[in-house]
Amino acid sequence: LRPVTKSIQNLYEIGMLEFGLHHWADCVSHLEPLLASSKTTESTEFHSASLCALAHNSLGQPQQSQAVIDKYSRLAAGKGFAGSIVRYLAGQINESQLDALAKNNQDRTLANFYSGARLARIGKGTLSKQRLTWVQDHGDHQMDQYLLAIMELELLQKAKPVTSAD
Repeated sequence: LRPVTKSIQNLYEIGMLEFGLHHWADCVSHLEPLLASSKTTESTEFHSASLCALAHNSLGQPQQSQAVIDKYSRLAAGKGFAGSIVRYLAGQINESQLDALAKNNQDRTLANFYSGARLARIGKGTLSKQRLTWVQDHGDHQMDQYLLAIMELELLQKAKPVTSAD
């Protein structure tokens, strides 16, 4: 038997699946090697960095999350909407600016998913649910982030009710 080699695309797809299943450590264990071995900085790498950073946050590892985002935010200018997502997660642009950059339903699906996922990780459950529900109701059903938004909503539904205003 030949050992299975995992391509960049394989690592991305497995990492994304692990993210959706809320297996944060497994998500990181697939996306970090992708980021370390990739020779490009295109959409796959920016989405991988974004998901990896969010997974680190879910593991209570804010320094690791910030390190991933900081590295890719320096490369994100002029790299399309996926680069804008990284800039948003790095705090270089705010939610309103990200929304303004969304030119079509695919971009709006991405903006609402990543914003909702980030808001969930900083304790803003109500705002997170609003963003993720938008994806569920209006998002592009063909996108991976559509399914991830549904899975994030499921996780939020299982969480304790939010007791403080957010």
